[in-house]
Amino acid sequence: MLLKKITLIILVSLFVIACGDSKKSKVDLEDYRSELRGYAAEFMSELKTVLQKNMKEGGPLQAVSVCSDTAQMLTQKYAENNNLNVKR
Repeated sequence: MLLKKITLIILVSLFVIACGDSKKSKVDLEDYRSELRGYAAEFMSELKTVLQKNMKEGGPLQAVSVCSDTAQMLTQKYAENNNLNVKR
């Protein structure tokens, strides 16, 4: 459920950013949206891997701590590495 919320927030944020410049052509916006969706999918894949690893190692309690503690750090690191502004 949390992953779905994070994904939705990221996609909505990226969509708002992509729609901000009315001078871009429709084709350019679609390319931009596609690129941003790729970033969102890549990030969610990385986060899912971390969550699954922690779930196997420590069960649900450890996975929940990843969501509350580690996910914010992973989001910030991903944003910095890809020169993006990502909010969680």
